[in-house]
Amino acid sequence: NETSSAYYCHLDANNQRKDKDIRPELSKGVVEWAAPSEYQVRAPQPPTYFFVLDVSVEAVQSGMLQAAANSIKRSLDDLPGNDRTMIGFITYDIAVHYYALAPGSPNAQMMVVGDLEELFVAAPTDLLVYLKDSRAAVDNLLDNLPTMFGNTTAAASCLGPALKAAFTVMKSVGGKMCVFQSVMPNLGEGALKPRENVRMMGTPDEVKLLRPSVSFYKDTALEFSKNHISVDMFVFPSQYIDVASMSELPKLTAGSMNAYVAFDLQKDGPKFESQLYRRLTQPTAFEAVLRIRCTKGMRITNFYGNFNIRGQDLLALPNCTPDSVF
Repeated sequence: NETSSAYYCHLDANNQRKDKDIRPELSKGVVEWAAPSEYQVRAPQPPTYFFVLDVSVEAVQSGMLQAAANSIKRSLDDLPGNDRTMIGFITYDIAVHYYALAPGSPNAQMMVVGDLEELFVAAPTDLLVYLKDSRAAVDNLLDNLPTMFGNTTAAASCLGPALKAAFTVMKSVGGKMCVFQSVMPNLGEGALKPRENVRMMGTPDEVKLLRPSVSFYKDTALEFSKNHISVDMFVFPSQYIDVASMSELPKLTAGSMNAYVAFDLQKDGPKFESQLYRRLTQPTAFEAVLRIRCTKGMRITNFYGNFNIRGQDLLALPNCTPDSVF
């Protein structure tokens, strides 16, 4: 490769550059460079965590809602970002529930939007707040969340509208969205239909069941990626819920898909809470991109992992963690 004249250096008696030991790119296997501001789309945003929780009767009775609330509360003191950390919540069943977390208020204000076709943001402020300013309201919400829906009879789920609602709140900042789903989404945009067919198992047609049945989740994921939002999904199926379609969300946003089949609070709760705690508290890089350069004459033809490719070789990673693999 051609280099500038300033990179010129004399050789030593062994025909090695005299400066090779002081230049990390010549003496180290891995080198990290601090990217200048020219590589930034915008100034670094606050670390943001937004939780989208299914509160249908299945989610409550299985204990998923209780375990999720416990783990989220346990992680609050250890979230990256310190005083800059932002947080927000949405719950959903047959309607979308927003939570205003006004700074200084001891309680969260719940607002219900039942019109899934003409969904709107119930309040313009306090849906995404600095954790340090609204800690009392957040703690109170997490303490009461499992009992708030203890008597629910709603068996349906409007995941699609809930995702749209969360996106509207987060899009100006980006960050990590954690989605908790117990039943097949069957209301509003993104509604899915059962398509499991045992006759297709073990035949060439079985691969069709592993492909998305609708384009909604892929289209939504691409929009999330453009706005630097990563999705970690946690699903708790007691029956078929079409994970193949929903998995487009974490796949294209550099997130993760975690499944807990036939979730039992006593048996699976500790594992789930531990894994969620790790996902929330591990070191996280926000709004990252990755490009692999190689020697002249070589060309990379395929990329594997969870990401979205911009152009030909730029991997968009709304979140990047020690568990990310590419």
